[in-house]
Amino acid sequence: MEFNKALLIHHHHSGKANRENTVGLVAGVLAPAVHELVIVRTDEPGEGEKLCRERGEQFDVVFILGGDGTVHECVNGLADLQHPPLIGVLPGGTCNDFARSLGISPDAETAAQEMLAGRVVSIDVGRANDRVFTNFLVLA
Repeated sequence: MEFNKALLIHHHHSGKANRENTVGLVAGVLAPAVHELVIVRTDEPGEGEKLCRERGEQFDVVFILGGDGTVHECVNGLADLQHPPLIGVLPGGTCNDFARSLGISPDAETAAQEMLAGRVVSIDVGRANDRVFTNFLVLA
């Protein structure tokens, strides 16, 4: 697969060590398949959701490097867009339950290679109390 413009979001505090090294490895895999690759680090809760809501339609694909929380934020930011981009989940958190449930490689670099080779999975998302969820729902 090739893309004109892609966003790679990574959360600074996601679970895996050597975050900068992982970002570099993933960017190295993605760059040859993307004309313009934008890399953004998020630091604060809600930052990924806001970024995706405000800029998501500018991209053909948004690659999310992080754990379940980062994925949850970004999906909520993209869900209501008129023209949402494709989403690529790259495991980079502590548990990566969502990525595991989809059979995505636990290695972010390998997962990126598989996505570019055409591995695509369609999923349904749920909505409760104006929030979108992918793989679990916690009612408080």
